[in-house]
Amino acid sequence: MSRALAVGLMVGGVLLCTVQCGGERADEERSQARSGAPLVSDAILARERKFDASGTLLSESFIDTPRSEKFWSGLENGFAPDGRRYVSMAGASWDGKVETRYQQLYLSGDPPSQDWVVLAGKPSGVPAGPAKGKVLSPELLSVVAGGTKELIPVFIGFAHKPTTPLGPHPSLQFSWLPETEKLQLHEQRISARQAEVEQMHKSLRAYLLEKSAVEVESVWLTGNMFARVPAAALSDLLARNDVVAVEMIRPVPPTSEGKWDGKDMKHATGLNTGKYMDNNYHGGYVNPATGNKLRIAIIDSNFDYNHPGFLTAAGGATRVVSTWNCAVNPCVPGLPPPSGANHGSAVAGLAAGDLRDGQMGGTSDWQLDRTGIAEEADLVLIDISPSNAWFARGLQKAVELSADVAVGTIGGDASPCDGDAGDWDDAIYSAYTANTLVVASAGNAGNVNPWCTLGNVADNLSGFTVGALGNFTSDITYQNYSTSDLWSVSSTDGTSRGGINVTINGGSFPGVVSAVSAMAPGCPQYMFVYDDSIVEPEICGTSFSTPQVAGAAVLVKHWNLATQGNFIVGGRGRLFAALLPMTDRANGAASYRTWGFDPVWGGGRFQARMYTPADHPSGVYAWGTTAFRLRTGQIQDILVNGAGNEPSSLNQFKVYAVFFESDGQDIADIDVYVGDKDCGSGSVQLGSDISRDTKSMVRLSGAQAAGKALCVRVYGYYVPAADVAREVNVFWYYSADTAMR
Repeated sequence: MSRALAVGLMVGGVLLCTVQCGGERADEERSQARSGAPLVSDAILARERKFDASGTLLSESFIDTPRSEKFWSGLENGFAPDGRRYVSMAGASWDGKVETRYQQLYLSGDPPSQDWVVLAGKPSGVPAGPAKGKVLSPELLSVVAGGTKELIPVFIGFAHKPTTPLGPHPSLQFSWLPETEKLQLHEQRISARQAEVEQMHKSLRAYLLEKSAVEVESVWLTGNMFARVPAAALSDLLARNDVVAVEMIRPVPPTSEGKWDGKDMKHATGLNTGKYMDNNYHGGYVNPATGNKLRIAIIDSNFDYNHPGFLTAAGGATRVVSTWNCAVNPCVPGLPPPSGANHGSAVAGLAAGDLRDGQMGGTSDWQLDRTGIAEEADLVLIDISPSNAWFARGLQKAVELSADVAVGTIGGDASPCDGDAGDWDDAIYSAYTANTLVVASAGNAGNVNPWCTLGNVADNLSGFTVGALGNFTSDITYQNYSTSDLWSVSSTDGTSRGGINVTINGGSFPGVVSAVSAMAPGCPQYMFVYDDSIVEPEICGTSFSTPQVAGAAVLVKHWNLATQGNFIVGGRGRLFAALLPMTDRANGAASYRTWGFDPVWGGGRFQARMYTPADHPSGVYAWGTTAFRLRTGQIQDILVNGAGNEPSSLNQFKVYAVFFESDGQDIADIDVYVGDKDCGSGSVQLGSDISRDTKSMVRLSGAQAAGKALCVRVYGYYVPAADVAREVNVFWYYSADTAMR
């Protein structure tokens, strides 16, 4: 049976139709329509919509081909039986009159033309560094030698990882999988993972109980364990074949000790989140699949969940929908009584506090100054004892509760990058697979912790990590940070508000892994405290820059779900990729990087932007997001806004790519190039980022990009042999506006 196409049009090399396409006739017509296109691909699902300046839908076209169980299993691992990749693509453009939004899923192989790809000249893999045997840390050895009879709280790294994948929680409108099925899949996968980990740990759990250990806990999110173990049993525990690490759990010191208020967060010269709020994208979007609003999970300590700033309005209901005490094992509902400390309340207030609806009176300016970012989002408050080790337990609960964004700021001066954070790396990577974005603070230690290593703790590889700017400034300058070579990863001199010491497997490796994704102001003018009041603190730090970016991520997700049909949030890692282009400024207010991320300040100063006509006074912009998997030696080409030349009025173009690692032991190397002529015959390379990093960026000026048929080429230079592929998320963006906003 075949059905003719009523209307056909081309978007990014794929034919779209206004009626359901299927059968041999549809396949033939799609193939003919794409003849000569640089993508070797077949569309499976696609939709294109056109809107006028008022937002009125002008037309809608789509492809919907039959899908089997084999299709779904192939889609999950990224490859069809014939070896071609599944590529998920979406984007939008505006020419001053019509906004075009499109989304498609297609199959792709390597392009026939592979000019200007760097195929040699770089080492494979990350240097192994000194061998890391199974030995107790000097701290634990001292405890054992002291003969203490106390039970020692430890993290136990299990030798085998769970194999049950986590399904992403539902948050979509237009999806490859129906929302009810996604919700069921999410819940079923969690239950299956819990059962698998429980069985995996059965023998070790029995051993620990036999040795008089208490509070033995399996963490299903990561497959590792926590327990309080007699000191005399630690050496034998580490000697077991199913144990790879035993680390002491210890408290972290408080955040280090000027101002930034809610008005600054909203202002165009500040974080620029006001454009979202002014258009009612405030975090209050209700997910039709679950009936829940967007959720921010704050994993911290010392909350006052009764603070008026967490109410919907004066005398209204609370937006704190769930509270958990995960400082105990197992986590229990509720929170410990608030104390004189206020860290958790302050973080939650900056992310999602709201005083603009009369919760505490005051003038409109007074209310705005004391209000956070995602004013209408729901909050999940998860209290953990001030130790990095319990972060995994808290994040596990956040994933279980389908948090859209989770905020981790408990690191303080020890930071997640101190090599002793236990489950940070596995936990954040697992949350990414469940489509929960983790926004984590970079810490404030600067050059204090020389043992910092991404080889043990890879929150920086799977989490959106935020550094902090200093007092009264929203600019990044070299004077704030190192005066030596910023591109050497071992160059880690810095202030307490930016520097992170980065090493891989015990040794420095220039050009590897920028620990910080973005920078944001870290000196709040006001913060919520435990006694239902507000104070003007004299402290700064990444704990206060991080929730601002987390709140902005929720606003972006709200706008996307409400207007764009899940273009940005339709897959794990896409929201992360969409936030990276919001990290513009590098060295001073007017300076931009042209490629790569700096190891100290990452992509630069974070400023929210809306990928909409309203945020582009020039009348010209376009963006696109693409997700796919790559193996070693494979190439994926992405046409910028479809085939053909870009507008001659372009001011700048930039593309970001990110992939995710569960640890820093052997990271992949995936390179990004930009070329002209749609990467076809005779094309020329215009820019590249071939650094060894999990994040890549290439920026072109207007003179380089305007009027050219741009193409992004992503090359899998090296993927560890033990891994099948890496999932890569790419986000490109151009506009005719100078500030790209």
